[in-house]
Amino acid sequence: MVKFDEMDEKVRLANQLEENVNPVILINKFNVKPEEFDQFLKAWADDAAYFKCEPGFISA
Repeated sequence: MVKFDEMDEKVRLANQLEENVNPVILINKFNVKPEEFDQFLKAWADDAAYFKCEPGFISA
């Protein structure tokens, strides 16, 4: 299950998305159980392959 946690309560993501600025850098923090690590890496690789085809995407 995915859980969204703010990394900084003073600068919430929703507030940042209201700003019209470029470029944007996103940092994702993942807590993965050791027994789910291989499954996580496969899902991450699949997601990265998809997003690399999107306009403006640089890297993952």
